[in-house]
Amino acid sequence: MLNKLIQQIVLVGVGLSCLPPLHGQLRFKRIDKESTDFSIIVPYMLRTESMKTVLGVAGGTNRLGQDYSNLYGAIQGSSNDSHLYLFGGNNIRLGDSQSRWFLDIMASTGRTAERKIYGGFDPTFPSLRYGSHDSARDDFFIDDTWETIADVSFKYLLPIGNLTEGPVHTYAVEGGMLQEHPSGGNPWNPLQSGRTILSFTPAYREQYINLTEDLRATARTFNFQLEVKYDNSDFYPNPMRGSRTRIQLKMDPGWLDGTDPWYSFEAQFSKYIPLPAGDQVKHQVLAFDFWTSHSPSWRNTVGPGGIPRVENAPPYFESSTLGGFWRLRGYPSNRFHDRSAIHYTMEYRVIPNWRLLDFLYRIKILDLQWIQYVVAAEAGRVAPQYDLGTLHTDMKWDLGFGIRAMFGNAVGRLEFFYSEENPLYISGMINQTF
Repeated sequence: MLNKLIQQIVLVGVGLSCLPPLHGQLRFKRIDKESTDFSIIVPYMLRTESMKTVLGVAGGTNRLGQDYSNLYGAIQGSSNDSHLYLFGGNNIRLGDSQSRWFLDIMASTGRTAERKIYGGFDPTFPSLRYGSHDSARDDFFIDDTWETIADVSFKYLLPIGNLTEGPVHTYAVEGGMLQEHPSGGNPWNPLQSGRTILSFTPAYREQYINLTEDLRATARTFNFQLEVKYDNSDFYPNPMRGSRTRIQLKMDPGWLDGTDPWYSFEAQFSKYIPLPAGDQVKHQVLAFDFWTSHSPSWRNTVGPGGIPRVENAPPYFESSTLGGFWRLRGYPSNRFHDRSAIHYTMEYRVIPNWRLLDFLYRIKILDLQWIQYVVAAEAGRVAPQYDLGTLHTDMKWDLGFGIRAMFGNAVGRLEFFYSEENPLYISGMINQTF
């Protein structure tokens, strides 16, 4: 078990060395390192339930003349004939050196031969929709899918708070710990503290599901996302104090053939409370997160033969979803989805002064800064209506333990969660959960 854990940490670290930090318009001045420029290409191998044994190569660079900008990409194939092609870029400045406009792009396409989908209605009990709160653990189907994603995000950084003198903030960092120049953390006031970002994102996602040789289902959307984000945390990769507030509107006009128009709202608030350091503890914090989502356009109707239908609703992967890498991590991705949802998270994060895996710090390609240990508890629920009484009744929950590490300027995580459906659910991802 320990050997597998170490292998996973190394794999995540090498992968993160190819990916950009996804926290936008932030520059890291490393007190302990003269340059943070990189250009790298590395092979990798992993195993997943849906793709089996995966072999791939990933690469990235920040040598674009803008040290806060990045390009990255990956190509992979697997033993069950799944494959993925991915390309993206972050924080590309639009205009001259004083411009407050930035661009993020991401495009991917690929096949997953054995994707587990919690969507559609139960053929035996048509009134039961897969993925609803009352659906069972085995209410899913596994099918061959092809998915294409393309996002283009335009971001504008307001000249208020910590960005009055310019849109790019520079941290002074040593050993992955903030030393000077926090990006926020003072009392909640966008005019005085933190960073406020407006973004507009046209987003396309299409998923073909091969049900049989002659029958194919399609779930797709071309939607527009408007978001306001107020980040008043002190250090984005690993906040010690402050908060974050985010409000988002998604709207699909129904321009693609066979799609209905729909819209949805989403809101999130995160709070970080520092705890005292000590002889054995370098850094510890209590982190809390609240997230909620609702789609007012969603309509439950009845089709021919009395078969239930959902109209003017987002595809299952864009609706109010729980399960996966970010919320209810003890359940698979998109395990629960409905018209409305609510979710709470509490995490205790600690970086000790001692090093359990000291030899990893000597692997130069990892550029390992610290290892953090996390204990987490989550509770949430989806529902067909936004009713606070219903959303707080019979909530799903999970408990977890995580290991997170900062490689260069980016954070990766491995997590182990227990839920009533999965006694041990293991996942890995980049960035803090919130």
